[in-house]
Amino acid sequence: MRQRKLGLVLVKTVSSITNYVVLAVLLLCLVFGFYALLDSSMVYEKTSTREYETYRPDADNALTFEDLKAINSDTIGWINVYGTNVDYPIVQGEDNDKYIDHTAKNTYSSAGAIFLDYRNKPDLSDFNSIIYGHHMAEHAMFGDLDQFQNSTFFDEHEYGSLYLDRREGQKEYGMTFFAFLETEGSNSELFSPGLEGTEARENYLNYIQDHAMYWRNVSVTPEDRIVLLYTCTENLTNGRHVLVAKVTN
Repeated sequence: MRQRKLGLVLVKTVSSITNYVVLAVLLLCLVFGFYALLDSSMVYEKTSTREYETYRPDADNALTFEDLKAINSDTIGWINVYGTNVDYPIVQGEDNDKYIDHTAKNTYSSAGAIFLDYRNKPDLSDFNSIIYGHHMAEHAMFGDLDQFQNSTFFDEHEYGSLYLDRREGQKEYGMTFFAFLETEGSNSELFSPGLEGTEARENYLNYIQDHAMYWRNVSVTPEDRIVLLYTCTENLTNGRHVLVAKVTN
């Protein structure tokens, strides 16, 4: 009888410990879940266009584009894709790693920043320049580039602008989007900035046209300047979406 009572006590003790462990695990899950939601909210807050709108070059605000440059000297310009939420400062680092996880204000964030390839000239005077941005939900960063997969959206969204801080002064340029591609991140034929030579540039433009999902008949020559807006996509393994524009004065 005594052994039976001891056994019952042992069973109840083990059961109580198990219940406490389960409860502790559930509480930890709730805490981590809350932390994950809070962290995601903070990430999207840092990448929201509201975070930067007061620094827009044409904005009538107390803060200016020059104030943003004072915060981060890597700031070289501003990009706006009309009809989308792409409306951000552009930065350029000494490599293509820094701004994968740092904002235009030079603070850490997994959302990163919109940045120009370090191999390009900061005034975008190269024939082909590449501008990178993370593909994010909530229309943040280059998340809206996905919309160009829709032919109607591509047809109805033809223009954007680039504001550049050049040696001779700040100047705004236009962008006319003429191609949208889906490719792989390892595509060295496409992701080689600053091409030199007429033949190489002609071949590059032909490659874009041959592989474009959508193409708009815009006059583009080897003497022009083009920019590639580059972001990730889940459609392919290591996939990338690329929106290509001619830079206009």
